[in-house]
Amino acid sequence: MKTLERALTILQCFSFDRPSLTATEIASLSSIPKSTVHRFLRVFVDYGFIEEGRSPGTFIPGLRLFELGNIVRQSLDVRHCAEPFMQRIANELRITVHLVIRDGNEGIYIEKVEPEGQHIHYSHVGKRIPLYCTAAGKVLLSELPNIFIEEMYSFPLFPYTAKTITTKKVLFEELRRVRDCGWAQDNQELEKGLCCVGLPIRNDRGHIIAALSSSALAVSFTSSRTEELIQALQRASLEVSRRLGFTGADSL
Repeated sequence: MKTLERALTILQCFSFDRPSLTATEIASLSSIPKSTVHRFLRVFVDYGFIEEGRSPGTFIPGLRLFELGNIVRQSLDVRHCAEPFMQRIANELRITVHLVIRDGNEGIYIEKVEPEGQHIHYSHVGKRIPLYCTAAGKVLLSELPNIFIEEMYSFPLFPYTAKTITTKKVLFEELRRVRDCGWAQDNQELEKGLCCVGLPIRNDRGHIIAALSSSALAVSFTSSRTEELIQALQRASLEVSRRLGFTGADSL
């Protein structure tokens, strides 16, 4: 714990007022011995969290921190843009709507909207979900190269229900279908009796940064109901994507 605290203390020395620091300055600001600061800096540089500055002996925040900061910014932006559309779908179609982002090999609910008068307990903001057996998760996986997905997971995958995808072959076939049709479905793969559909939200570069999904009891997921949800989520996800700068085709 002490090592982690020291690492975070060093990172916190940088600010808008102090974008470039020497090891001596960091040691002074953090009260950490200079020799220890040097050891941490070598690790930070190797991992891209800190870079060597233009002036000899200086250090600046690295691109890895910039990337992580953009993930946070995009998450906040997409949440702000998506909430009113989620509210509309929840109230008009009387169904729960989720907004999910990827964190490694898991998804995280960053927003949840329920229809007035209803409350479900199987999901909540901040909850983590597996990607390979959820509609939102499949959407988030669909943009990744198969070789990257192989590195993320050990196969066979854990079977949450009898319908959970557990093999590499079936998962890649499913993700190809998601790419082709533009939406994903969870047919009782994570929880028996629960179904879900999900669609992508893209940023200004066309990359999938989040997924909108709706879930309900499997008995209510008739073919007509599923089509209704897909169309509603498609309209919402496209509008949110456009507000985030996406200028692609009408179909996501």
